[in-house]
Formats: sequence, structure tokens, C-alpha cells
Amino acid sequence: MLGGGEFTSYNKAPEIGTWTIYKTIGRPVSPITTGITAGALSLDWAPDGKVFQITASDFKDKAEVLTGHTYNAPENLLLREIFRHATIYIGYRLNSGGKKAKASAVGEAKYSGNPGNNITVSVLQNVNFDDRFDVTTYFNGNAKEIQTVPKAGVDEVALTKGEEKTGTVVDTAAATFDFNKNKITVTFSNVPEGYKPSVRIKGQVGGILAFTPGRMEDTELQSGNKHIISYYPGAAINGQMTVEAVLTKDKPTVLKSCTYTCQLNEDVEVGADATKLVDNDYVTFNKTGIIAENAGYVFTGGSTDTTITGQDHVDALNALEPYFFNDIFCNSTDETVKELYVSNIERVRKERGKYCRLWVYDYVKADNEAVSSIKNPVIGVGDEADLVCWTAGYSSGIDLSIEMTNKPYDGELQIYTDYPEVQIPALVGQGNFVFHNIALDDVRTYTDINTLQTYTEDHDSQLANNKVMRVVDYVHNEEQSIINSDDIGTLKNNPEGRITLWNRCVDILDQLWKDGVLRDFTSSDVEVNEIESDKYAVTINQSLNVEGTVRRVYITTFVVE
Repeated sequence: MLGGGEFTSYNKAPEIGTWTIYKTIGRPVSPITTGITAGALSLDWAPDGKVFQITASDFKDKAEVLTGHTYNAPENLLLREIFRHATIYIGYRLNSGGKKAKASAVGEAKYSGNPGNNITVSVLQNVNFDDRFDVTTYFNGNAKEIQTVPKAGVDEVALTKGEEKTGTVVDTAAATFDFNKNKITVTFSNVPEGYKPSVRIKGQVGGILAFTPGRMEDTELQSGNKHIISYYPGAAINGQMTVEAVLTKDKPTVLKSCTYTCQLNEDVEVGADATKLVDNDYVTFNKTGIIAENAGYVFTGGSTDTTITGQDHVDALNALEPYFFNDIFCNSTDETVKELYVSNIERVRKERGKYCRLWVYDYVKADNEAVSSIKNPVIGVGDEADLVCWTAGYSSGIDLSIEMTNKPYDGELQIYTDYPEVQIPALVGQGNFVFHNIALDDVRTYTDINTLQTYTEDHDSQLANNKVMRVVDYVHNEEQSIINSDDIGTLKNNPEGRITLWNRCVDILDQLWKDGVLRDFTSSDVEVNEIESDKYAVTINQSLNVEGTVRRVYITTFVVE
């Protein structure tokens, strides 16, 4: 990753990248917004310990595949809150560590969690072809996938063991033989370095003495240079069979051999060839041996972990950090966890140049333009802090020309809004993002602010406006993306090169002006200059006047006689 974040002086050499800083001065190509929301949730059915992505359309069409529950299920409430306005959710499962449901003959559930217990797999002979089996995966009683695989059989062999012969001595290597039905096992011990062990079988196949094809598995054990080689014959053997233990370095050398007299019996096991199965959205198949015909292998033993620790949140933030998103939420009521998220957002913005915003519950002490604190708790179903899922989704999906001021809440949560109207301005003045009632069953946002309360000459109240932050974050991310991709290490630091950089910035800002996001923009608002002390660096100064929205209307009415 190229360098980025904030700068206080032109001292980033020898790093390469793009650094930025926001200053207020008295007044405040890609889609206008990308609608990407991130956050960690406790989930019933999701990957353990890794980031995953869900799009709004996939959630609507494939919720059961992605979450283990139907779209309207109570377990998907918070995802529905996010996707009221977001287009993409970058997620992480906080409650990793549950158990995967299993059916030992078939395989295990794709993910840990209770939904895995709703999986059944049937193995039935294909109605049109006697040599094929249909393997059907059911979830909640509904067929989700059918795979048609070849029929497989196992021949049980009766044998009489003959003599063993020692071949060429290779240092201290040794071999022992074991034959159990259709599996021939040769155990090698003390294999010298550089030698590769293998097994070959000679037997009567169709009346001809030949090497017999088959499937070989080599398990290497670390202690004593030990190898266990299992051989599954791929053709029937009648009469005498010779098993050879072979070591190969420059050429094959027979270490030991054993003869058997074999008699082939009827098939004793028939079913689907498991080696031909492919994992699907619900099951990771064993892919070894045969799966006998069965109307329904039931998966059991799946469980959802319900324990969430502070370390789970640390792991989530570390996993999510490399990914781009507009807004991230923390739906925890734990003060230590909230502090963790605030510290993380400050670090990634200042040190990584990752310009995103955080939504937390009841944490105005963050005092940070990148952190918005929801005052209203959720009551009834859900946890107090769950409203952050809706606000983060709305903020990431909103058009840059619009504020989250006076916006109707269109989610499913029950929100506490019984604050006296005279109290709301005071709450807002403390840095709270507040919802209130303007009519029966009409809950709305009050004003679009973050927690910034400490102002300086270079960092004043304009940055406490979330719309301003969304605009400047968008500008930075666009400029950094284009410059880092196309110009770093390529563009010459001469007048023509600096004009190219100037054009990059002007094009982005001019489009925002045309879209009504900026006010009074002209190309003279952007300057690109060389830094005389560093021929590898330039400085870009740009002025943004973010267009306001109507928050207050004053009406004077004159009554005329």
C-alpha cells in the first residue's frame, strides 16, 4: 500500500504516496457515493475469521444461502437495517468458534452454526442411468442442488498370504505389508533422504499378468522417516498377486515383496463415487470412497457460538482494515469496545489515509469529525446500540448533495424518542445525532452532525457537519486513488506533469460543482506547486465550498387591513 494519511510538514521522504490535510478557511468521474458499509455482527451462518461481502441484490435474492435464514427472518433484522440504503456490506463474524454440523458418511456444513442442522443429503440411483447416482442437498426441507456422479463399487477379496521376499537392501529402510479387503497398506520406515517410496502390484487382470492401475495415497509421518502408502486397486484381481514395496532415487529398487492368492467375490458395497462431488453453498463433501444409497443423511451437531469478547472486535478491525468502505459501525454498548473503534478510526485516517467514518452509540466524548454518536437507544427487540446499522448504511448510501437532516427512519427497530423537544437542541449541541418524533409514527433524524466539539482556527465547526465530511472524504479518496494508480512513479515533476495533477483535481471538483455538491467552484481554487527542497514532491492546495441545505426557514407574515 502506498503512503497516505495526514501531514504536518513536507517530511515524508523516502516514502511514496499521497498525503492530505483538511483546513477550514472561514467558509466551508466516479459515482457520487459507493454505498459501502462495514461492520462486525454476531451471525448464525457466515465464514469464521475472515471478511465477506454481501450486495443488496444478493441479500434480497439469496439471503438463505448467505445467512442461513430467509430474508424476512428475525435473525436478518440488522442486515435489513443496513440494506435499507447501503448497496454493499463488508462484514466480519464476531462469534466465530461454533461447531459445524456433520454427517460422517457425507461431509460437514460449510459454516459453523445452528443452521447446519437443517441440512440433509440424499443419495439415490439416477432414474435414467443405472451407473449413476443423484446426490441432492436439502436445506430446511427444500432441494438446493443436485449432482449426478458415477456409480462406484467395492469388491471384497478373499486371500491367502504367500511368502515374503527381501529385495535390495537400501541402508536401514524396511517395509511391512497389510491387506484388508480392498485396501493394501505398506508401511515404510527409516526411508533415507532423497528416496521416494511407492507401491506397485502385479496380478492377473483379464488373464494377463500386468501392473494393476489404482489410486495411491501417501501419508508421510515426521518421526523416523515413516511413510504409510495405501493402495486401492482399480481393477479386479484373480489368482496370484504380488505386492512390491519400491524405493526410487535414480531408479526404482524393490525393497521387499509379498505374494497373495486372491479370489474375487461379489460387490459388497455400492453407491455414489464421492471423489466426483463438488462442494456447494451448504456442504463440504468428504470426497473419498463411496457414499451408500440413502434417502437422507441428516447433519447434526452444529452450534452457534454466543460468546463475544473484546479480542473478537480487535480481530474484526484488523481483518476489515485493508478493505475500502465509506462508513463502519460499532453496535456495542461496552465503553472499552467503543473506545477501541474510535482509536482505530483516528489511526487509519491519520496514518493510513483511509478516509471513512464511524457510527457508535452514546459516545460523544469521541470529539472527532469522523465519529457520529447516536443518542437514541433501541427498545424492545434488539440491543440498545443497533440503530448504528441503519445510520451507517444511510450515510454510506446517501448522495453527496443531500444531508441526513430531517430524514424519515424507515427501518424496523423500535427507537426511544421520548425526549422533550426543548431538550433536543441541547443534546445536539453536545454532539449527539438525535432521532425525534415530528408526528405519530413519523420518526426522523434531527440534524446531520458528528461528535466534533473542540474547534480551532484550522479545524472549526464546519467539520462537525457530516455532509461536509462526506464530501471532503470523497474528494480525498478519489484524488488519492487516481494519483496513486496513474501518477506515482510515472508522472514527471515538471510544469507539464504538475498540470496533469491539476487537471485531475479540477475534473473531480468541477463534476461535484455541476452535481450541486460544491458552490462557486472555479479552476483557480486548485493550485499545484513544486517543493524546491524535494524534487520528488509537489504540494496541492484546493478550496472547497460545500453547498448547504436549508435547515432553518424564517417566515414573516403581514396582515393588511
